[in-house]
Amino acid sequence: MIAPDTAHLILEAAESLRGHYQDCHLCPWDCGVDRTKGGVGPCRTRAYASLSAYAVHHGEEPPISGTRGTGNLFFFGCPMSCAYCQNFQISQVSPLDERTTPEAIAGAILDLAGRGVHNTGLVSVSHVLPDVLMGMYHAAMKGVRLPVVYNTNSFEQVHVLRHLKGIVDIYLADLRYSDDAEARQYSRTRNYVGSARRAILEMADQVGPSLQRDHDGIAVKGLLVRLLVLPNDIAGIESSLHFLRQELGTGVTISIMAQYQPMYKAVDMPLISRRIYAGEYLRALNLAESMGFEDVYVQTMDAADNYVPDFRDGEVRFSGNPDYLSNSMTKGAEKGSDTRR
Repeated sequence: MIAPDTAHLILEAAESLRGHYQDCHLCPWDCGVDRTKGGVGPCRTRAYASLSAYAVHHGEEPPISGTRGTGNLFFFGCPMSCAYCQNFQISQVSPLDERTTPEAIAGAILDLAGRGVHNTGLVSVSHVLPDVLMGMYHAAMKGVRLPVVYNTNSFEQVHVLRHLKGIVDIYLADLRYSDDAEARQYSRTRNYVGSARRAILEMADQVGPSLQRDHDGIAVKGLLVRLLVLPNDIAGIESSLHFLRQELGTGVTISIMAQYQPMYKAVDMPLISRRIYAGEYLRALNLAESMGFEDVYVQTMDAADNYVPDFRDGEVRFSGNPDYLSNSMTKGAEKGSDTRR
């Protein structure tokens, strides 16, 4: 929570993590680069954050976006290099001479708070977390009170996440792969599966394995795990579901996503150069149902048409918003269907 009474926690976390800029271990690459002297690791980022855009976003899962939206902050760079990244305009590059000061980050948070968002969403920020936390601290000292959504690819360090206990209210966590070979090929990362699974268990330990919602259905605390269905079962959804059931139980909140669209380098990679078939998505839904998962968000098959970000000109625009069938399982995943059971 960004709030005056949590400001001391946020400042303590920022100061504790700042040393990683000199010997970086903020992500599982453990590159050890001294970013303060101009060194750049896999995240392509120096020792400061560069805010690419911020926006009121209505396209997250219903308890996150609600009716007033979530206030998402997007930063340049990323420790992963996904061939199909929808945010490739900012994640795969970083302007090495453009720093966004913590005070400016705080200004963005203040602006979003003034627009009435339900929460503030930090999108893939592990590589610039010290500066982001300082921005949150300055916002808290100016009286902002907003829940924090940590929107992550889960390629995270457990020792870093532990600094966020009591600060992050909601973890919105991808579980992208169940095979490290696929992760290396399509996201140019290493040890993804073990890193992501350990990170998700730490998140669940901090905030619980499922979303807690208020009387309006808005998330106030908890974990939501996202499973993006990729063509040709590249994601290994079944193994990920087995892991979640075994470690967190069938009450864990999950989102099974149909919105994959081949972008960036994916158009030239045969196994992921197409959208998913309805049958591939239905298989994932049926697996979740057969394993007894109780709190599941699903999408319609036209979701890939309705969520394409564009980060040109220092702003972010979306072609639309994915259609979620809130908290229900469905067999009717055909385009436009909203069949529930």
